[in-house]
Amino acid sequence: MTENPAIDIDDPEFELSSGDDLTRYRGVPYTGRAVETHPNGTIVGAWTFVDGYDDGPSQAWHDNGVQASDGIMQRGLAVGEWREWRRDGTLATLDVYARPGYLRLRKRWDENGVLIEHRLVAGAPGDVFDLKPLGMYREMYDGERDDLPSIHDALLPAPPADHERVLAYLRAAPGVFDVMSAVPDLLAGDGWIPGGASLHSDGEWIWRTDLLEYYAAHALALPAEFLDHIRENGYHSPHFDLRDQNLHAAVDRHR
Repeated sequence: MTENPAIDIDDPEFELSSGDDLTRYRGVPYTGRAVETHPNGTIVGAWTFVDGYDDGPSQAWHDNGVQASDGIMQRGLAVGEWREWRRDGTLATLDVYARPGYLRLRKRWDENGVLIEHRLVAGAPGDVFDLKPLGMYREMYDGERDDLPSIHDALLPAPPADHERVLAYLRAAPGVFDVMSAVPDLLAGDGWIPGGASLHSDGEWIWRTDLLEYYAAHALALPAEFLDHIRENGYHSPHFDLRDQNLHAAVDRHR
């Protein structure tokens, strides 16, 4: 079946939604595509509608042809990843929606590509998200977590070049759950680590206090996904609200 051509938003019979109104064509909630063009004929924006709601790809371009924004709408609400670019093609913003209409992550860069905002947002009450476990090994749990890898398999011949920066990142993350008792030092052969079972998080990953001690004293392999995550963000942890009840629920699953 041939797709109907996109309607120009300047068509006098096309009514673009405003506020809570639906987008209409000839008085009927519109389903299909619509575009806006520059006087020179190049496309400024392209949208998709279903039953009068923004629903589907939403894109815009600068007058020099460089893409200005790209994202997906669902029943009038932003969903998934949304990006904005400057006229020179450099990325300006990234917004990630955990579910339609609820922002989870916002990142902004300046004209030189320096990250100037990195913020995690709580979302709606009761939203469920998971924190990714980092450096949690079966020996930490005294035989109760045989599903986890062994810390001895994580040992490397030498640390990565950015070992100190990674360690500083781990240490800078706030504590999200405190345990007063000490745990055995698994790699020293003797001794104890005070509060070793306490938890720290950057809002996306979660790790124990004893990992800090092991990583400081030994070359330990950490997941490539985590290392890519912190390197991409210049070793700066995102800002997030420690009072967020959704975060507390995610932490509780790792206690």
